[in-house]
Amino acid sequence: MTERELIKKAQAGHNSALNQLLLDNYSILKGYLIKLTLQKELAEDLTQETLLKAVTKIQDYEPRGKFSTWLIVIGKNLYFDYLRKNKNLRNYEEYDSVEKNRVGNQEASAEDHVISGLTFEKMRETLGTLSREKRSVFILKHYYGYSYKEIAEIEQCPIGTIRSRLHNSIEDIRRVMEEEGLDGF
Repeated sequence: MTERELIKKAQAGHNSALNQLLLDNYSILKGYLIKLTLQKELAEDLTQETLLKAVTKIQDYEPRGKFSTWLIVIGKNLYFDYLRKNKNLRNYEEYDSVEKNRVGNQEASAEDHVISGLTFEKMRETLGTLSREKRSVFILKHYYGYSYKEIAEIEQCPIGTIRSRLHNSIEDIRRVMEEEGLDGF
């Protein structure tokens, strides 16, 4: 059964279809939230909250993209709500004020070069140095392969902003590599 068929059945009240949708997307959601929050326990809590919200809001879902995209939007929003409530969201006001900046086609090869030069553990540490906005965009693009359009939908901002955040995250990672003397930088 396709994802669209499962969605229609879930919206018609078939619990088995809804369960299958959630199971199919659980690891993507949890992995994203672990990488975004950098805290396993918090990510697990947010994953559960996201799934609960998806169950209660399945009737509101309009299948324009992947179901996982919708779950990630819910999870990201719950995370930012959590941070606001706990006054831990550094630079939240800057979330929507990143300058729009078009980046040329050279970006992909530069990104691949930067990413390949880091070990998993070093990459995890480096991701922790990025702002939440940059980290989210980087994870969605390079760990999950989302398109710019899909990321813009998740982040609820223009594609130009996504390109800018991705470019800036790569520059930040490159700086860390240079400081660490990694990969010939």
